[in-house]
Amino acid sequence: MRVLELFIESINSNCDFRAQPCSSRADFQAGRCNTCGAGCANMGYNSNSQQPPNGTYYLSTNGKSPYCKGCMAKLARSLLPWLNDSSC
Repeated sequence: MRVLELFIESINSNCDFRAQPCSSRADFQAGRCNTCGAGCANMGYNSNSQQPPNGTYYLSTNGKSPYCKGCMAKLARSLLPWLNDSSC
């Protein structure tokens, strides 16, 4: 089951599985929800590390391991601290 692989990666990786608030899947897939606005939510092991507002959240994953797509943004922010990417 892929859900188990996603959860295990959320434990073993330094990458954040960041979900963005969005009113619908269609809006998310169309790229209309690419900021965190009032707050994003973490998926997986770190899901309780923050309490975003109630709502519907979406995230995209890679089709195979590594599943998390947030790694490059996190790495870029660590190398370029002035980079302000609110999507991750």
